[in-house]
Formats: sequence, C-alpha cells, structure tokens
Amino acid sequence: MAGKSERGPILQLIFEAQEDADNSGSPYLLIQRQFEDLEDDLCYVETHDEKYIGHFILHRVEFTLHGLSIELDRPADNLLSVTCAFRFQRGVVGHEDHLR
Repeated sequence: MAGKSERGPILQLIFEAQEDADNSGSPYLLIQRQFEDLEDDLCYVETHDEKYIGHFILHRVEFTLHGLSIELDRPADNLLSVTCAFRFQRGVVGHEDHLR
C-alpha cells in the first residue's frame, strides 16, 4: 500500500495470518519505508516476534510465487520468511499468509 504521511511518501507492506485474525499474538509482518530522505536506507520492520522490530537496512529482498524472503543487514537473526498462497477472483487478488 502506498500513501503519504506528514514526512512524505510512504510504502507499507503487511502480511497477516488469516486463520488467527482474532488472536492479537498471531503472526504478522509489517514493512514501512519513508521516502522523505532518499539517503536514508532504513526500513521499519515489525513482526509478532519482538527481536524483529526496529529500523533495518534490507540487505536482500526476494519475491517468489510462493512468498517473500528478507535478509536484514545485521549479524544474527537476520532472515525473515513469509509463505503465501494466492487466491484469484474476478477483479480481486487475495492471499493467505503464513509466517515462519
């Protein structure tokens, strides 16, 4: 989802586990990137796992037909992986997300 904040253009990507939608502790991944300062390479990352919350440089991002893999630029705990199954309906693209 793209939009605009007080600090300029923003890009936000959210993956949530559908089957646990009522559970506030269910798996999710949120990535935000502000474009106010193009010299700033940090993205805000937030997940259900607190060790993956903060501002990081995304060293590698790989999209596939079955998910998303992100390598954070830090020495340990640096890999995030999302698997999803896409459902296509006329005029609508849906998805089911599974975080590992």
